[in-house]
Amino acid sequence: MIATGPLSRSEARAIMSRFDSYSREEQKAFINGFLGMIYDNYDTTRRIQGTVDGINRIVITILIILLLCATAALLSACVMGCRRYQHYTFQSLHKPKSEPIEI
Repeated sequence: MIATGPLSRSEARAIMSRFDSYSREEQKAFINGFLGMIYDNYDTTRRIQGTVDGINRIVITILIILLLCATAALLSACVMGCRRYQHYTFQSLHKPKSEPIEI
């Protein structure tokens, strides 16, 4: 309908209510789309956070295992070094004394 003259109040209300409902529908669609994007981003963020948490757990586990291996290697090196030291000192203490050289 094209208005060629002044509109009556009822005609103006009918046109405005049509525009109002259309703009409300547009607003609802925009808000729903915006909320959908927020939810999708939130869902994606949660999935990424879950993946990152899993990677962090794996890295921490590997670091703990490496720390335990390094500690075990250090302890075994200390024990082996002490045993060698004790073995050499035991041998040097219990060597038979050489006979004195006669002139």
